[in-house]
Amino acid sequence: MATMTTRALILIDVQREYFDGPLAIKYPPVDESLANILRAIDAAEAAGIPIAVVEHFAPEGFPVFAAGSEGQHLHPDVAARATDEWKAAVKSVASVFPETDLADWLADNGVDTVTLVGYMA
Repeated sequence: MATMTTRALILIDVQREYFDGPLAIKYPPVDESLANILRAIDAAEAAGIPIAVVEHFAPEGFPVFAAGSEGQHLHPDVAARATDEWKAAVKSVASVFPETDLADWLADNGVDTVTLVGYMA
């Protein structure tokens, strides 16, 4: 008997810092990676797969991801797709789990399979 999987899409650090800031991605070209991320979002939305977006925040004045800075914001194409249905989380360390309730959200939604996309994923 086949078991059903419950999936979720987790977007990690798809923030302007990786496009315009000191951490700008050189390879693969960000136009390609962003297009793939947007396709993953669109596919998840079409299939009713829950989406979580995790953003890295650093204290104000920090050289990257500083609270309130342009680099800290989601890429505009991702921000334009975001809905109130998305789980939002903020972190200040590399992992998406220690400072967030993401593991609880996954468990509460019965998710057993995740797709991670983004930068520093």
